[in-house]
Amino acid sequence: IFRILYSLRKFVIENCPDENIEEYYANYIYAAMSFSFFFLKFTSENGMEIKRHFALKAAFVHRRTLESLSNLKFFTLFRMRKVDRLSIDDSLLSFLEEEKDTYLPPEDEIEAILDFLKKKEKQFLILEGVPGVGKTSLSKYMSLFLNAEIPEKSLEVDTFCLPFFFGSDKNLCNEREIYPVFSRKLLEAFPVRLPEELENSLDESKKFFKILNLVYHEHLKDKSQLIFWFDAINEYEGLELKNVISNIYPSDVRLVVSTRPGNEKLRKFLKSTKHEYMEIKHFSETELIHFFERNEMNLEEDVYRLIFQRTGGLQVAVKVIYEMLLEEEGKPAKLHKETLKEDLQNLHVSEDDYSGLYEFYLKINENIRAKSGEKDIAKRLLLTLSLAHSPLSIEQLYRINLHSLKAKLSEFEEDALDELRSELQKISEIVLKDESGRYRLFHPTFEEFLREKYKQSLEKVIEGFCAYLLSYADYPEGTKDFLYCIQFGGVHLYEWAEKYGERYKEALHTLFLSVLNLEEEQHKIWKKMLGESGYFIVLHRNWKEEFIFKNLLSSLKTRGLSSQAKYQFAELLGSMGKRVEDFGFKSSWSLFYFEDSLNIRKELIALEPDRTDFKRDYASSLFFLSFLLYEAGENEKGTIKTEEALMIAESLLQKEPEHIKSAILLFGFYVRLFSLSKENEFLSKALQTLQPFYEAERLPQEFLELYETLKKELET
Repeated sequence: IFRILYSLRKFVIENCPDENIEEYYANYIYAAMSFSFFFLKFTSENGMEIKRHFALKAAFVHRRTLESLSNLKFFTLFRMRKVDRLSIDDSLLSFLEEEKDTYLPPEDEIEAILDFLKKKEKQFLILEGVPGVGKTSLSKYMSLFLNAEIPEKSLEVDTFCLPFFFGSDKNLCNEREIYPVFSRKLLEAFPVRLPEELENSLDESKKFFKILNLVYHEHLKDKSQLIFWFDAINEYEGLELKNVISNIYPSDVRLVVSTRPGNEKLRKFLKSTKHEYMEIKHFSETELIHFFERNEMNLEEDVYRLIFQRTGGLQVAVKVIYEMLLEEEGKPAKLHKETLKEDLQNLHVSEDDYSGLYEFYLKINENIRAKSGEKDIAKRLLLTLSLAHSPLSIEQLYRINLHSLKAKLSEFEEDALDELRSELQKISEIVLKDESGRYRLFHPTFEEFLREKYKQSLEKVIEGFCAYLLSYADYPEGTKDFLYCIQFGGVHLYEWAEKYGERYKEALHTLFLSVLNLEEEQHKIWKKMLGESGYFIVLHRNWKEEFIFKNLLSSLKTRGLSSQAKYQFAELLGSMGKRVEDFGFKSSWSLFYFEDSLNIRKELIALEPDRTDFKRDYASSLFFLSFLLYEAGENEKGTIKTEEALMIAESLLQKEPEHIKSAILLFGFYVRLFSLSKENEFLSKALQTLQPFYEAERLPQEFLELYETLKKELET
């Protein structure tokens, strides 16, 4: 009310209309006097509440009189922005507007939302979408659109939208604060007088719904529409939904809620409400092209197609690529013509695994001519996404921090870590603080931290590195919490060791030897890392990788490894052989790995001839090697290895006919031979191998289904 009076003062003094001038001026003076009375007497304890109510009531009455004077064209003289009226502060408004210029509004989804708002039948709209698909971007755009902040758009109905971003509004720390915040905003936007018994009530829910009903009946009914928009409701695990969604909202008030798919808690709660679901979809190829063109970045058609194929139209991935190209300072042509197509061939992004973004960044990093500080920030951002390995954290970090690439590094780190710490329970385990107490991201700083901490010797550094990563032993392998060591540990081992210059080979030798000699429980967390490290040497180095890695292997073989370490080493070589084969490397590389692996396995069998598991592994490696020999054109050698593998597998099953693993090994050999030759003899032998276990109902489920399928195939 004070804002209105203040805004009208110049009009009253200088440009009073001839008609109703006395009535207008009197009401202005009375309203101003009411406020003067209120503010002047507010500090007086005696009768303060009575005077306050009197002053407010007088001011409300006179304001309504002012509004009723049609000749004054009140709303032309003073039309507050809705965002001001709804007390959407500068920080929230800045958050809403950060994508305003680059965002591509999804026309179909917006039209569906507007259709929903017009309906009378349903009150709740649930927007579902996978992480990174643009739910929050849509929520921000619609908050501006519905509050008349998008000038090129207009609505038939006068709407007021109160947005609430669960993943972003740091000022609202728990659900109990939702109602007080909304109550305050409603009272500031639509002044109503609350009954005295509720003035000091601690029941914020009751107070909020009373205010809402008063606002609705006195200010909105048949005139305007009020919309509550809750974004990312899934990010608030402790939320009591009854504190947000309720059937006691006035019937014409609308609620829009965005969430990730599979929110069973929400679905169960909504059974008793009138609601509608809508899916937020990925970019279509046309929309993807429109996004780049809207932002004045024109690429070739095949590049658009490639980006679409590799990202699936997932908005967060498309935006990351756009930001990277933007770092080229408006000159993406050279980048995309020379390297982008090739780089994108190796990029794949899904809702469950965003690590491809980090690898993509590494590949094009050398081609981005940006300031070093910006490059470091972008690199840290993408690495943090990969470390988090959580769609929730990825979505959050992208939403808040990607547009902060120009910020100082320290500020970026603190913001990123604040977000991660609020979402991942175990985030402290990938975060350190330096001597100043500032947070540091793990990847680019941890090795230097270890060097400083363990200045005495290389062994101490290795000891510290091992001790840190061994802390992950409590995580079940394959879970999302099994963060750093599986995803990037292997690459790290190599890059870290290389920092020693000429001594890096010795560092790798020492580290590999230390890991291979670990006990089984400890070794399992290093298994993938060793493979990644070896593979990184092969894939990313152009200088005599074969010579270096062969030297490493021969060196390790002469170190007197324990039987357990030799077994681990053979497993490592076998996994390396399969990996380089899968990625299209020449067969000689795979042969090299498998031949070494076989030699070690043969040594183990000689040392412990009663270990049937060693013999099974040896036969399996032999069989795989035989097909590598066939591919290399060495058919005679391949046949010899195949026959040897079959002989060992048949011998094992004869010695232990009740052992399911030996039966499955031989079954697998026969099925593989059948798939290549299409000779029924192999299929028949495969089925005969598992028949006793099938009849005794001892087959695991996955083999039971395969057995029955192959049996039908043989019969037909």
